[in-house]
Parts: sequence; structure tokens; C-alpha cells
Amino acid sequence: MKLTIPIEKSFDCPEGIFSGTFVEHKLTTKPTETGLQDCARLVFQVDELSTDDKLVLVGKNFFPSLKKGSKLRQMLDFWLGAEFVPTHKQGNQLDFDLLNGRKADLVVKHIDNEGHPKPYVFLEGFFPPGSISDEAKEGI
Repeated sequence: MKLTIPIEKSFDCPEGIFSGTFVEHKLTTKPTETGLQDCARLVFQVDELSTDDKLVLVGKNFFPSLKKGSKLRQMLDFWLGAEFVPTHKQGNQLDFDLLNGRKADLVVKHIDNEGHPKPYVFLEGFFPPGSISDEAKEGI
């Protein structure tokens, strides 16, 4: 009999520029100074650091708006092209399952988190694959 061991998921990622794959989206809420706020959370697998038994993940939260100028729309437009959202948006909805498996260059930074032993892992941005030069990667 074979025993299936669950894959470990970790958000412990070093700083740097990595190749990634979009793997998950979900609506969540987070506390803010004015109360709970709905967020769209986009999660990427860090390809170079993930193995068969451990996934290294990074995520970013956005206010769930696809209006031009919103942070979510800006990131999607830059990553996938300005025509992606208008082409795939139906009314006020966008099927985020369309993003599953799409590749991106990920820029990961650390933010010191007072009172915690590890820094906060911040996904600064995600960009078209291959769009970040080797020189820029060396500067991180």
C-alpha cells in the first residue's frame, strides 16, 4: 500500500528575482484600521525553490477591483498585457482560473517585522516571464 504524503507549503522565501507559476487565487478578508476589508489574494509558486515534496509560495493581496488604475488592474495589465482584462472580463467578473499555470518573473523583498524572528516576505511585483534583465537580477 502506498501512503500519499501531503506536499508541504511554505511562504518562507528569500529575497530575489525568481521564475514563478500562478497557482491559486482566493477572496479573503484582512483587518485594517477601518475594519475588515475584502481582498483578492494571488499566489505564485517559486519554481526554482520548490521541489516534489515542498512548494515555496509567495502571495499578494489586492483590493478586488478591476477598474482602470486600481492596483490589481495595473499588475494584471503589466503582467498579461492591457487587452487581457477587457477580453476576459464578463460584467464585473474575471475568471481567475484562466491564470492557473501562467508564468511570471517574481520580485520578492523582505520587510523586517519587529517582534518576529523572520522578516515579512513581500511580493513586490510579478512581471512577464523573461522581462527582468540578468543585470537587474544581480542587483537584488
